[in-house]
Amino acid sequence: MFSLKTAFYLTLISLLEGLSAQNTLLPYEVVFNWKQLDYNFPNQNIKKLLINSKQFIPENNIITGLRVYKDRVFLTVPRWREGVPSTLNYVCLNGTTDISSSPLLIPYPSWEFQELGNCSSFQYVQSMEIDQFGRMWVIDAGRVNIWTEPLNLCPPKLLLIDMEMDEVIKRYEFPDSVVGHTTNFLNDIVVACRDTKEDCFAYITDTYDSRLVVYSLKNDQSWFVHHETMVADEGYNHTYFGTKLHFRMNINGIALDPRFERVYYRSFSSFGLYSYPVSLLNEAKNGERLNDSQVFSHGPLPASLVDCYGLSRILYYGQLANNSIAYFNTTSGRSAESSEVALAQNDMELQIVDTLAFDNEGYLYLTANRLHRYNTRTLNFDEVNFRVIRLFIGNKSYMYSSTDGTV
Repeated sequence: MFSLKTAFYLTLISLLEGLSAQNTLLPYEVVFNWKQLDYNFPNQNIKKLLINSKQFIPENNIITGLRVYKDRVFLTVPRWREGVPSTLNYVCLNGTTDISSSPLLIPYPSWEFQELGNCSSFQYVQSMEIDQFGRMWVIDAGRVNIWTEPLNLCPPKLLLIDMEMDEVIKRYEFPDSVVGHTTNFLNDIVVACRDTKEDCFAYITDTYDSRLVVYSLKNDQSWFVHHETMVADEGYNHTYFGTKLHFRMNINGIALDPRFERVYYRSFSSFGLYSYPVSLLNEAKNGERLNDSQVFSHGPLPASLVDCYGLSRILYYGQLANNSIAYFNTTSGRSAESSEVALAQNDMELQIVDTLAFDNEGYLYLTANRLHRYNTRTLNFDEVNFRVIRLFIGNKSYMYSSTDGTV
């Protein structure tokens, strides 16, 4: 049957193919930008106290993760270094905020939930996902200062938050046999919910231990799988604006196709893009090595920190080499490298695209954060360093293939 959803899919593909033929870049807008991050502290005395006690060191704060829900943009500030007072935050898109403003970050769901050493609270959040039922899935590594002198404060966990009530409705603590309590770097997450709220799986990248973690909500169980394609290439290096990036990052970016058939993954320190059947991941045993015959290589892809799947089976990603956002149609039968199309490019404003996310109005949002300068401690706080940008592409998140729910 020819459905409206099919018509939308064909229209979108035609639009993007037209862009490809014309090599036309899409316009974008900077929604928020910051020279340096600041927070909505209860009062200025508390802010001064936190600064004096080095619980707030402004130059150690950087935006990475991003999700959009209704009129709120959620942003993570990972505790890579000391002095990050709140690791999960939001800012409002309510029509009263001027475009290109620098709003204070509001801790989510509260200041109390950001307490270091309190294992009921967030310790280290880099990524989250929001499903079609209005629940935020938050991965917490439990470790902080992982770029300096790591502190293993709490077990790693997964929390589900009801976005309407802003309340935690589910907690799951990963066993050490699945996620190393003193070695993990839980990096990115995608979620597949099929017919019910309970029939859900989460797929999570663990960068330091080079593994893919699977969690079943229905069974409240987790396990991990591994494969050589999840490991960084030996000798890989990348020079960006004259700065050598010495990251040795194993599997980090992850995406899920809208039919929930394949999980796509890649390492930042590698050029390869790979995928694996969801059905086999869901049935795997803990510690299982992926079946070589089922690991599909999509060819080389330019260095990128993030991948994001749209409803129309189009994979979006940031291109590190030329400061752009691009996509390729995974149904084309061609390699990613030979069929990619640039959507937007800017050498100043798109320096290191970190995270991509859809709203439900057809916009693709992204964070750009000058990670190379953060890494070398050379950020200039007299100029804009962190941006939230959006461009209209007429698509929405991969997870709406199985439901017509709206966000």
